[in-house]
Amino acid sequence: MKVHYRVSLSPTSTASGEARLLDLSAEGCRMDCPNPPPINTYLSLRLELSATELPIIVDLAAVRWAKGSECGLHFLSIQPPQRQRLLAFVNRRA
Repeated sequence: MKVHYRVSLSPTSTASGEARLLDLSAEGCRMDCPNPPPINTYLSLRLELSATELPIIVDLAAVRWAKGSECGLHFLSIQPPQRQRLLAFVNRRA
């Protein structure tokens, strides 16, 4: 599963990247990426969980830990329809 993310570095600059999703819950995720964002970085995510479904959008997530190429994110803001889709996906995998 792929994760596309966008990081706001300053009010006028952003960076984006792609990562591989390793673990997913309703509250956050663990991902593997070549250059993980630093701890306490805030990002928006587009979770591509299926080739047949639209991506799930996470409006705001915070990097809580990083080690090597992996990092852990806590989801801070997800619109209700997106959260419902995320919960349905996680529950199907449980």
